[in-house]
Amino acid sequence: MEKIYGTKQRQDCLVCTGRSKWILFYGFGIDEKSGSGWEYRHTFDHKPTLSEVKELIISAINRTTEEKIINGFVWNGKPIYLSSENQLNFAAIERSGNIPYPLTLKINELEDGTPIYHTFENASDFVAFSQAASLYVIETVQSGWEEKDNVDWTVFNLNSSNNEKVD
Repeated sequence: MEKIYGTKQRQDCLVCTGRSKWILFYGFGIDEKSGSGWEYRHTFDHKPTLSEVKELIISAINRTTEEKIINGFVWNGKPIYLSSENQLNFAAIERSGNIPYPLTLKINELEDGTPIYHTFENASDFVAFSQAASLYVIETVQSGWEEKDNVDWTVFNLNSSNNEKVD
């Protein structure tokens, strides 16, 4: 599915726009930087099955959830890069009792590649950071599960005639 900008409201549906052209619309969000609305769209060259629609929507939710985890966490005003590797490293540091402090870590980088560092003065500062990151990941994953659980699959009913908006 492709993220398309310019929409003003959520319009989850499947629309037949020709003999063999169907367009799936799903989701809605506002881009924080531009303020523009977006939705996911996918064009089929055949009448899709509900399984195909579900697969695309679930994949889009999973990608969005992963993107939020990796790039959405802000701690003490600093954006934190929470790749899977960084999450594992932070957890390992938290568990280790042999880490010397102060501890300076690269937590992200600017668009031009310039690293962003943060120095943790002691273990309790780092533990607070690591636990906040873990909580953010848990809440983000749970939000993704909730979105999947709340998809109204009936708006993608494929039993309607080929020339009607399905909603």
